[in-house]
Amino acid sequence: MAETVLTAARAGKAFGGITVLRDVDLTVARGRCIAFIGHNGSGKSTLLKLLAGLIAPTTGRVERGTNLKIGYVPERFPGMELTPPAYIRHMARIEGLRDAQAAADALFRDFFLDGMLDVPMKHLSKGSLQKVGAIQALIARRDLLLLDEPLSGQEWIKIIAATSLIAIGGELVRAIARTRKQKTAERP
Repeated sequence: MAETVLTAARAGKAFGGITVLRDVDLTVARGRCIAFIGHNGSGKSTLLKLLAGLIAPTTGRVERGTNLKIGYVPERFPGMELTPPAYIRHMARIEGLRDAQAAADALFRDFFLDGMLDVPMKHLSKGSLQKVGAIQALIARRDLLLLDEPLSGQEWIKIIAATSLIAIGGELVRAIARTRKQKTAERP
């Protein structure tokens, strides 16, 4: 049986007396991929913030494994003056990563951002900002990745690549990226 990394028991959240989540029971085992599906306003983003520990439950509890390393990518990633590489270097320093440049460069290529590295993030599209957020979440080893609407604003090949990266790791996304580049080069 796989190790449990996170548990929610009768967890709920209210804002200003309005209940957004009620009686959420959830067990997340290591290696599992879970998708929360629901209409706009159904509480998916609130649930992810609750699971990440960014907000506290109003009722019930959320328990995370000891020393659990969580990567969280919000639906709306903020635009800023920093370029994507400057932002990733800054976040890597905060996390105590010394040599993240090679991994970051590979992820920029895998997420098709290598042509936008000098563009301040405030000028990037929603989809490109989400990819920068995903790179930030993937730059360090994580026990749990929480991605809020990671595929909105993405082109179909990028959806395949991102889904593959989330589901089984970075090697398949690199293979898809190489195949895309080969097909592009073969066109007349």
